[in-house]
Amino acid sequence: MSFTGDLEHLPIVDIVQLIHAARKSGTLTVQSRRGTCQLVFKDGFIGSASNLQSRGRIGEILLEMKAIGEEDLTAALDEQKQAGENRKPLIATLMARGLINKDLAFKGLQLLIEMTIVEILTWKAGTFSLDVENVVIADEYRYFPEKLNEEFLLNSQNVLMDALRIYDEKKRDGELSEEDEQPSAEAMEDEESGWSISEDDLGLADLHKLETRIPGVFSVLEERDPVAIHRSRIAALAPAWPDSEKEKVLAYLGDAADRAKEASSPAGGARAVIVFSSDEFLTYLLTTLGKSDGSLIFSTNDDQDLDLIIDQSLHKGIRPLLVMDCPQKARIGYSADKIHRLRREKKFKYPHVETLQLALSLERDFILQSYREGARAVFPRPFVDGRQETTAVELLTFIETLRLYLHNFFEQKVAGVEDVLARGVLDLIACRSIPAVHQSLLKILADIFPRVLTLAARQDDFVAEKGIGFGGNDRETETLPSLRIPLETSSLLRKVTEERHPFFGLLYDGGLSTPLYEALGAAATPKALLFPLHVRGRTLAVLYADFGEAEAQAVPVEQLERLAAQAALVAENALYRKKLEKTSR
Repeated sequence: MSFTGDLEHLPIVDIVQLIHAARKSGTLTVQSRRGTCQLVFKDGFIGSASNLQSRGRIGEILLEMKAIGEEDLTAALDEQKQAGENRKPLIATLMARGLINKDLAFKGLQLLIEMTIVEILTWKAGTFSLDVENVVIADEYRYFPEKLNEEFLLNSQNVLMDALRIYDEKKRDGELSEEDEQPSAEAMEDEESGWSISEDDLGLADLHKLETRIPGVFSVLEERDPVAIHRSRIAALAPAWPDSEKEKVLAYLGDAADRAKEASSPAGGARAVIVFSSDEFLTYLLTTLGKSDGSLIFSTNDDQDLDLIIDQSLHKGIRPLLVMDCPQKARIGYSADKIHRLRREKKFKYPHVETLQLALSLERDFILQSYREGARAVFPRPFVDGRQETTAVELLTFIETLRLYLHNFFEQKVAGVEDVLARGVLDLIACRSIPAVHQSLLKILADIFPRVLTLAARQDDFVAEKGIGFGGNDRETETLPSLRIPLETSSLLRKVTEERHPFFGLLYDGGLSTPLYEALGAAATPKALLFPLHVRGRTLAVLYADFGEAEAQAVPVEQLERLAAQAALVAENALYRKKLEKTSR
C-alpha cells in the first residue's frame, strides 16, 4: 500500500496527474460498483491497463479503427481457438498473419488504454489504491525499445487529454451512461466474463518467447453488499482475531453508516485528512469513516507523496490536516528522528497546515518533542496488530476518539469563517445605499480572501474599480489601475451574470484570468471567487477574490450564496428607498 483514497473526492484525472507529476511507478487499482480497472505506471508513464468491461476488447477497437475487417477478426479468433495451449494473444496473431503492422498495433493498444480511463470517468464513486510494490509492465512494450517513452510507455498527460476528448464526444452523442444508471443484464454477463489489456490483448512478447509473463486477469468483485465487503476486508486485515471481535468492528462501521444517512452535509465544504501510515487496518477504518462523515481521507506511506497530496488539496481550496503515525507504524525503517524531521519539513513548507501526531503511550520523549515542534495534538494509539489475537475494544475506542477530534477540529475551522460572514450580514443589513452595500461586501470578503476587487458591470464589459490587498496598505480600499474585460471573452463572467450565483473554483477562464493576472499579478493558486451584486435581475458588479500569495483555504460556499441573496435584498431596498425620497420631494 502506498496511496489510497476515495474516487468521489479525488477524480481519476487528478490521480493520474499526481502520479505523472511525481514520476511514480506502481499499479493503480480503481473499484466501483461497476467493476474494477487497473492502470500500470512506470516513472509516471502509463504502461498497460485492465478493465472488466468487455466492450473494449482490442478486436473491437481495431474494427472501429477500420484496421481489420470482420472476416479478418473471425479468422484470427478461430486460429486462437485451434491453437489450444499454444494460443497467441490476438495482437500477436493478427501481426503474424500480416493483417496489422506495429504502428496499428500500438495505436489500437493506446486507444484501448484511453477507453479504460473513459470508463472510469463515468464512475461517480469508488475507491482507488496505488501499490508501488507491484509494477508489472507487459514485455510487449519492451519489444520496441526505440519507442519506449514516445509510444509505450504512454505519456500520461497526452492520454488524459485524448480520453477527456473521447469522453466529451461520447457523452454529447449519448453513447455513455453515468454510474447511477443500472447496467443491463447483458453488460452484467459481460462483466463476469471480463477482459484485460494484458495477456490476451498485449502479447507481442510471445513472438520473441520472452520468459516473463503478465499475470492473468483479476477476478471481478462478487460481493456487492457493503456488509459482506467490510466483513471480507476485516478478515483479511485481522486474520488472527476471533470472529466475535471482527463482528464488533463490523457493527461499529455499520453504526457509522447509519449516522451518515441521518447527518447533513458538513459545513464549510470538503474536509481533507492525509494519513501518513503503513497500518492498513487503521487507514481502512479511517477511510471508511471519512465517507460517513463527508471527509476526504487520503493515506500514504511514502513521504514523497505528501507534497503532492497537500498541493492538490490546497489547489482545490481545502486546507488538509496531516495525521502522522508513530515511528513503528508510519513506515518500515522509520525512526523517531525521521518523523520529527519530516514534520519540520512540512511545517516549514506549509506553515498553515496543521499536524496531528499519533504515538504509543510509552514514547514520552517522542510525545514531548512533537509538541515542541508545533504538533496540534498528540494522540496515544494502541499497538494493535491484526496478526495477533487481541480485542477490538481498545482499537475502536481509539478510532472513535480520533473521529470525534477530527470532527470538532474542522467544525472550529469552519466556525471562524462563518463568524466573519455572520458579522458581515449584520453590517450589510444596516446599509442604506447601494454604494454602502458594495463597500460592505468588499470588506466582508477581504476578511476571508487576501485580495478582493470590484468589477463594475457595463453593457458589454466589466471594468476594475476598487480593490483591497493589491497595494502597499493591504487592508485599505484603493483605486486600481485601468482594467477592462469584455463580457464576450469571459465565459465565467457571463455565467455569473446570467445565473446570479457566486462561483468558487478553479479559474479556468483565460478570458478573465489572463488580463487580471497581467494587470494585478498572478495568485499562487488558481482558485477564486466571483460574487455578483444584482438588483431586480440586473448585475451591477462582480466582486473578484483570490488568495494572492497565501495558501488556499476552505470556503463555505452555501453561506456565500445566502450572503449574495441578502445583499441583493438590501440593495433593492436601498433602491426603493431612494425612489421614495425622490417622490416625497
